[in-house]
Amino acid sequence: MEGDLCRLPEIIAVCKKYKAYTYLDEAHNIGAIGKSGRGVCEFLRVDTADVDIMMGTFSKSFGSCGGYIAASKEVIEYLKLTCPAHLYATAISPPAAQQILSSIKVILGDDGSSRGAQKLARIRENSNFFRTELQKMGFQVIGDNDSPAMSIMVYNPAKISAFSRECFKRKVDVVAVGYPAIKQLMLARVRICISASHTREDLLTALEVISQVGDLVGIKYFPAEPKNQQCKGRLKLDEERNVISDEETLEEDTGETSSLW
Repeated sequence: MEGDLCRLPEIIAVCKKYKAYTYLDEAHNIGAIGKSGRGVCEFLRVDTADVDIMMGTFSKSFGSCGGYIAASKEVIEYLKLTCPAHLYATAISPPAAQQILSSIKVILGDDGSSRGAQKLARIRENSNFFRTELQKMGFQVIGDNDSPAMSIMVYNPAKISAFSRECFKRKVDVVAVGYPAIKQLMLARVRICISASHTREDLLTALEVISQVGDLVGIKYFPAEPKNQQCKGRLKLDEERNVISDEETLEEDTGETSSLW
């Protein structure tokens, strides 16, 4: 939920030492994290063979519904026979399944274009830009770099609904998360998910609204950077964005694309 990445290499080492199984939830990472969108294993350079069970959802990066579990044949056969969620579930509809397959082709570049690589670069750029700007404004932001999911800590449960309502009045929709979704009452937060489809104008508008509402309800817990430093940071990110765009254009002109496998 926070957008933070686990210390997967260390976890795998402990599991191997004590003969335990590793179960990896990739719901928010698959299709968004890693050079080719393969998730936290690719991002942290972990061999997927070292992970016993991997699961994820098709409702986020793939824009569909349902999910998946990847494991050894023995584990999958066991789940098919004993897992109530499988035994009593309905199959994914053909249109939803086709949406998943089409999304995978785009992400991997199997559609013959560089759209997947461009979207992966854009979501990383958008996520890191948004997170950095929030921190400069004085918000406490939870989550690791490159992750499109991030949380602004509110703490006071009485403020999360006010923050959400005031943002919505200004046409920015955020997700307020409090108890019991968060186990501790005083760890309320606002959750934000960034998309590759967000334009720089979308992000700047949202940042302005969130900053205004943050001042209104009083959840900026750190000193904000001076405005001139914030502007310099945005200019630097804009320059990096232009470099990425130039590289993508050159790649399209020459017809050279790197393999995603």
